[in-house]
Amino acid sequence: QAFPYIEIAHAIAKRAGLQVTDHGHVRRSKRSKMLGIAASVDPNVAPIGDAEIAGLNASHYRFMMALVVAVIALVAVGLTLDVINPPSSSSAVIKGVQKPKKQ
Repeated sequence: QAFPYIEIAHAIAKRAGLQVTDHGHVRRSKRSKMLGIAASVDPNVAPIGDAEIAGLNASHYRFMMALVVAVIALVAVGLTLDVINPPSSSSAVIKGVQKPKKQ
């Protein structure tokens, strides 16, 4: 079940004494999203349809799956390299340095 954004918006607007005008789903460019620029409320711009929303969701899903696979691959490579080339215990000892003598 979806989060009740519309009902919440109407409740907030009612308390503020304002009217909510729902323009539906509005698509913004990536540049506008990154800069926090508000979506267009031009009445001549048609809201995006269900088919376009489904396409955007599928694109987002593919991108996120690729990102997850990349992170898993990097972790697997790191673990494999640690198993193949384990750090030696003597690598932490600096050769030629003597402990200071107690006085």
